Amino acid sequence: MNAEDILQKAIDIKRRKSADYQGSRWTEEDYFPFGDVSFLHMIHTKYLRIRSVAEQEQSNFESLDDSLVDMINYCAMYGAWLHNQKFKENLADDLGGYDGSQDASEFVS
Repeated sequence: MNAEDILQKAIDIKRRKSADYQGSRWTEEDYFPFGDVSFLHMIHTKYLRIRSVAEQEQSNFESLDDSLVDMINYCAMYGAWLHNQKFKENLADDLGGYDGSQDASEFVS
């Protein structure tokens, strides 16, 4: 296994978990209502889990590999969120008053 295999595993797990967690009712942002704080909290929690599992000889539930893949996904979701926040800020500047909560088509001529 190499790094690309692990990244592909992370993508596959992300897709499956998104289908389970979000379905058609919830968006990913609903799970991170406090923005940076929400993402950093989850990443920190995964970090603590990784340290805990790494220091044990055996884990009862989630393996070190599983926790590392989860960390990859939380970091990727945070990165995407940051990118989208920056996009919304730029769009607001370009459209004069758009704050991301309105339908953007109202601001486009």
